[in-house]
Amino acid sequence: MVHITALDFIYFSTEKEIEEEQKKIKEMREKEERERRDILNRRRDEAEKFNASIKVPVKWTAAIKLVKGGLLENSWGDGRNKRTVQHILIQEDLKEGRLKRSAGEFLCKAGSGRLWDDEEKWWDGEGQTYTPKITCKTCLKIAKRWESAPKVRRA
Repeated sequence: MVHITALDFIYFSTEKEIEEEQKKIKEMREKEERERRDILNRRRDEAEKFNASIKVPVKWTAAIKLVKGGLLENSWGDGRNKRTVQHILIQEDLKEGRLKRSAGEFLCKAGSGRLWDDEEKWWDGEGQTYTPKITCKTCLKIAKRWESAPKVRRA
């Protein structure tokens, strides 16, 4: 069998050699896909373990604050950029001492107005959604006040 490549090289291969090469390519792609799924599943496991340690006494989930810079040429084009963090989005009114948050607000009270998604979900290697790891340092600092509390409600 004769092959001509995009760079106009001509070489000869038997059908068996072509089949072996295609098999190698297929195995390499399957391996890469397995590795990608494993990475995504590890990321999910890490997020679930970390988020389970957050002890906020009302229902909550993760959300991001969309930024105008997330719509510029050096952004991801979806309202995010490299500095975007995952906040704790309170889903029920929270009143504890001087701390008061209404449903739909970030625990850290970041920014004003409603500029975030209702809930942030990511996909694991199996195509299932999960709540990403909370990364807002201020939300995590505020949540530390409930670390010893036994009651936790998650969405």
